[in-house]
Amino acid sequence: MSSHALSRYTKMVSFTFFTCIISAVLIWAEQRIAHKALHPGNTIIAWDFHHVIAQPKKHRVIKRLGKLASGITLLGNPKLIKKIKEISHRRGTGQEYAELLVQHKYKKLAQAIEGIANDQVPIKGTEALIKRLHTNGYTQHILSDIGSTFLHKLEQRGRFNHIFKLMTYKQSVNYTAGEPHKIVPGGLYFKKYFDLLHTQNKDNYAIIFIDDKPQNVQAAEAAGKKFGVQVIGIPFHNPAQLSKKLAELVV
Repeated sequence: MSSHALSRYTKMVSFTFFTCIISAVLIWAEQRIAHKALHPGNTIIAWDFHHVIAQPKKHRVIKRLGKLASGITLLGNPKLIKKIKEISHRRGTGQEYAELLVQHKYKKLAQAIEGIANDQVPIKGTEALIKRLHTNGYTQHILSDIGSTFLHKLEQRGRFNHIFKLMTYKQSVNYTAGEPHKIVPGGLYFKKYFDLLHTQNKDNYAIIFIDDKPQNVQAAEAAGKKFGVQVIGIPFHNPAQLSKKLAELVV
């Protein structure tokens, strides 16, 4: 092998070796970040509300369904039907439907939807987990697609105040003002939350986000990657499953 060829070979081997070292360091760093110890001083537990903290009182929901018969006349309103389908397509919330129906003079139907959406009771297993995390010193927030008006009425009723008082922040959505919900492209819902954490000097906190909808969990994790925040998503199935998953991470 000529000296020129040997020199080229040596450079190639050195470059390959250097690249492997850099790759190994990057992988190690990513693993260190992914597996860093989570504790109350660097972790926030962020909860969805409906079907995670709260569940509907089924017998009362069934009773309220009778009032939905008042909406049968909207079948003759194609423009309204189109708007309802738009809300359904983007997986909108009860408040969005209710506000739309009020605009179109279907007040009783809107009230029935509001009643069904807000006639909730705490899920006992989740309630116990929230209390345990609070006792262990974890900061806890609510990140929900619930409309701001519906949340305010829930607070007025007082049924969840013993849980709400353990949450240092509750993010709802002001649909009248056109605020985005969780799966709006671009992660704008979560950016609002991350901006809040920035004002509190908690940019480096890990967020354990719990939601019953997989698409919301995926949206939260994608937003975390986009905006440089560590988000660990947990799809919620039931309190026992959640307790087991949390035990692997923090409790």
